[in-house]
Amino acid sequence: MDQSKEHFSTIRKIVRISTITGLFVILLLIIFHHDRTVRIDGTKPTIIHLGTVLESPYCWATSNDLVVFRIVSGKWNCFLYNISDGSNVAISHVNRFLAAFPDVNWNFHVHAPWILADSISETNMISYLSKLDGSVAYTNELPYSFRGRLFWMPTELAWLRCSVLGSRIDRGSIFEQTTVGRGFVPAFPVGFVSNYLFLSSPNDLVAHSDPYESPYPKKLQLEYWHLGAVPVLKTTKSISIDGKNIVSAKVSPEGDRIVWTCLDREFPQIQFSWKRPFINKIPRYTVKFYVSSSMVNDLQLVGSFVPIGDTPQVQWRPDGGSISFDYKGALYILPVRPPTPASD
Repeated sequence: MDQSKEHFSTIRKIVRISTITGLFVILLLIIFHHDRTVRIDGTKPTIIHLGTVLESPYCWATSNDLVVFRIVSGKWNCFLYNISDGSNVAISHVNRFLAAFPDVNWNFHVHAPWILADSISETNMISYLSKLDGSVAYTNELPYSFRGRLFWMPTELAWLRCSVLGSRIDRGSIFEQTTVGRGFVPAFPVGFVSNYLFLSSPNDLVAHSDPYESPYPKKLQLEYWHLGAVPVLKTTKSISIDGKNIVSAKVSPEGDRIVWTCLDREFPQIQFSWKRPFINKIPRYTVKFYVSSSMVNDLQLVGSFVPIGDTPQVQWRPDGGSISFDYKGALYILPVRPPTPASD
């Protein structure tokens, strides 16, 4: 009888311990669970599942078409992909030009209705500029190579090539190159907010010694430069974006708005291990997209979510009415509120 009581007492202890352990695990899951859905003010954005299409570089051509760049049988191919019906049409005139240089790699830039292809070389650069419909086309060979980023002007057919070796403004119709004054190498280039008025920041991204701190700044010193033969600093402004860590910024096609990609620190993810220290904390951040005016006023939170892996790269759609990014084989489109008219 005593052995039976002792046996039942042992079972009760085991059940009690198992119950407490289970509740503890459930509590941890509740505390450290993170919502992986993308939300816009509590609602979901437009989501278009495109699968392998998004594995290749792409840019917006119209609000319904993507220009996709893909290597097929060792050759670069460009085509228009319609996101509504999934149809695609080859951009034949671009493909014919690229086929003439079979062993060359290319960088592609689109500013509807224009497309620009730059060869990647150590000594010189071949450029092909055309309208997407092929009605106008120019080619040129430039006596320098380029490694860096390209920024289009809003309304003039011209762009800035900005690299660690210096900056050049190229005028598209005749490929006239103008070297921007020596020393203009912004650490954090943003883009043109009007023709020849370029927004940048001297801030550099300095990593913190604490691995749980984001390496991205919470404040930026913005500089508005008029880029002529001699760059002129027009004005400066110190800004923060809702106190978040600023990862990147991109100017809208019209130059009147900026989308900011920011990080907001969340509870760390807990990972259990059989080896010491048994419980590991993995830093975790919410990606937040904000849109502001070109002077960084009228701030609007467009959407946020907790990604797995790298921070998504955001793009403006050509009409400026929405932004987009790709994530896990799907294209997310987030509407943006029209800019607030300037007060008199």
